[in-house]
Amino acid sequence: MPVGEPRASEKLTPREAEIVELLLRGERVSTIAAGLGVSRSTVRAHLASTFSKLDVHSQPELVQRMRERAGRGPPARADGSLDALRQTIEAANGRLLDALERALGQEDPLPAMRRAIHAYLPLSPDSRDEWLARLRYWEAVGRDSDEDASRPLELALRQGRKVAASPAAQRFMSRRVDPDAVVDSLSKWIFGASIQLLSDARPETRTDVLARCDRFLEELAGRSADRDPGLP
Repeated sequence: MPVGEPRASEKLTPREAEIVELLLRGERVSTIAAGLGVSRSTVRAHLASTFSKLDVHSQPELVQRMRERAGRGPPARADGSLDALRQTIEAANGRLLDALERALGQEDPLPAMRRAIHAYLPLSPDSRDEWLARLRYWEAVGRDSDEDASRPLELALRQGRKVAASPAAQRFMSRRVDPDAVVDSLSKWIFGASIQLLSDARPETRTDVLARCDRFLEELAGRSADRDPGLP
């Protein structure tokens, strides 16, 4: 087995990856359970499985382990201060939203939207560094009660809803979907998929994530006649 490749027993399930993402964003077990429509004991069971697979015992350890498993050191562009890390995150979010807005102005937005989301996921050295900045930010904010951990995400969601409500986006999206729901679903999926990619670097995981991303966009455009868009 190649060095750094996770053992099969260490691979996070999609549900575990989703819960890890919510935990890293500061959610509590009770709110995670309510949001996912499951019991607290179910969430705790998933966390216990995740902690066991990653050999950690707490949220700070989990963040550190996720960063280690990404296989890179601290981002060169982020000096470690909260301001620098936040600026790195907000710049990455801004590039994604700008790219999506430009894509929506094209006759066929799908190819450009695929490229924008693929570039945002932790698949290249630069995008992995940006995701490591997110992990460092969440880890640091967990120790600083005066900092708002949700600020970069809230800014991105606010701008994303503005983009989704634009006439270009309305022309692209199926009439069956609600723009706010699409932004929330896409945001949750991107974060969950990115945590999965950081924890499992195997080529087949990358292929699966990209295929699910493409399927989401095709359904969003109404090109799948059988069901409404949802999490890929």
